[in-house]
Amino acid sequence: MAGMLPAVRGVIDRRILANYRVEPDALRELLPEPFEPQTVDGWGIGGICLIRLVDE
Repeated sequence: MAGMLPAVRGVIDRRILANYRVEPDALRELLPEPFEPQTVDGWGIGGICLIRLVDE
């Protein structure tokens, strides 16, 4: 099928979750209607999860 990604198999060797503060207006531009960013002390939260896979 067009647009399908190949399957990836492995064992998670390491995970790193990095969170960071984001201006709420920047988040607002990315969120679809009707969602609004939640804030803590005036900041939104963004994040990325980095996963290292090794052979099974």
